[in-house]
Amino acid sequence: MSEIKVNKSTFESNVTSLDSTVTTLKSKISDLVGVLNSIPSHSEFGSLTTKAGNIATSLENLSTDFDNVYKSIDNYIETLKKIDAEEIGEAEVPVVEDKSLTLDGSSGDDLNIDTYNNNETSQTPNNPPVSNGNPVTYSVGDDGSNGGNNGNNGNNSTSSPNDSTDPTSTASYVPPTSVDPSGYSNNEAMGFKVTTGHRTDYPLTEEEYNVIAAIISAECDGTPDDALAVASVIFNRCDDPTWVSYVKSDSPYKQATFPNQFVVYQGGQYKSYMPPNSPKPAAKAALDAVLNGYRNCSYLSFRSNGSKSYSNNMISPTGNRYK
Repeated sequence: MSEIKVNKSTFESNVTSLDSTVTTLKSKISDLVGVLNSIPSHSEFGSLTTKAGNIATSLENLSTDFDNVYKSIDNYIETLKKIDAEEIGEAEVPVVEDKSLTLDGSSGDDLNIDTYNNNETSQTPNNPPVSNGNPVTYSVGDDGSNGGNNGNNGNNSTSSPNDSTDPTSTASYVPPTSVDPSGYSNNEAMGFKVTTGHRTDYPLTEEEYNVIAAIISAECDGTPDDALAVASVIFNRCDDPTWVSYVKSDSPYKQATFPNQFVVYQGGQYKSYMPPNSPKPAAKAALDAVLNGYRNCSYLSFRSNGSKSYSNNMISPTGNRYK
C-alpha cells in the first residue's frame, strides 16, 4: 500500500474526463460489434464470418473491461467525498495496488485506475458496480459540484451501509388499490413514458416500505416525475436478471439497501424521512404508484443533476440524470 497527495480539483477534472472517454469508447465498440455481427454467414465469405465473430467477442470483452473502469471512476468520487468531509483541499489517500485490469495484456503497471473500486449506477446493467452502479454515488457534476438535488443524489456509493440487517417489523404494507396517474408527465424523447401493467407482487413490511419511501425522498428532487423515475429504477432492478443475480434477491427493499448502491442509504440521509418524520409526498405517491404497476422509465441507474456528462435523460429540469 502506498499513499499519494490528492488534489480535489484534479480529481474532479479526471472524473469528468474519464467518464466521458469511457462512454465514447463503449459507444464505438458497440457500433463495431454491430457491424461485425452483420456480416452474413454465406459460404462465399469463408472464414471471414468466423473471424468477424471472434473480433466481436473480443470487443465485447473489452467493453466489460471498460465497465470495470466505471468502478474506478466512482472511487475517485469517494476520495472527493473524504476530502469534502475533512474540509481541506488535499488529503492523504491510501491507494491499494491492484493489477487485475489491463487493457493491453500488460502487468497493469501503467494502468492504476482500477486501484480504486467502484460506483452505478454502476454503473452498468451488464456489469453491476462492485465496491459503482450508478445507481448510487457521491456524484460530482461537470460543474465541480457534488451533484444531487439535496447534495446526496446518485445511485452508487463506496461507503459501508448503516443498516445491513432487515427491518424488524413484520407488519405487511398494503398500498392503496387505486392510483391517479394524471399527475405524471411523459417525455418519450428522453425515455420517459408512464406505463402500467408492471409486476405488483412485491411483499413489503411497513418498515421496508418506510425505508424505500425515505430513500426515494432523499434521492429525488421532490417532483412527482423524478420521484417516480427513482422508484422505477429500484423496481426495474427487481425485474432485471443481472441485478437480481447480483443482489441475490428480487426484493425492492434488498435492491434499495444493497451495499454500495444508493448513497443516501449508505450515508444515512434517508433517516431524515423516516418516522416520526414523513417522506416527501411525491416520493410516497410514486412508491404507491409503482406498487400498483406504474412506472415511467426502464432505466436501471441514475446520477445527480450536476453529472452532465453522465446522461441527458431527465424528466425534471432539477432532477436526476438516468441511464
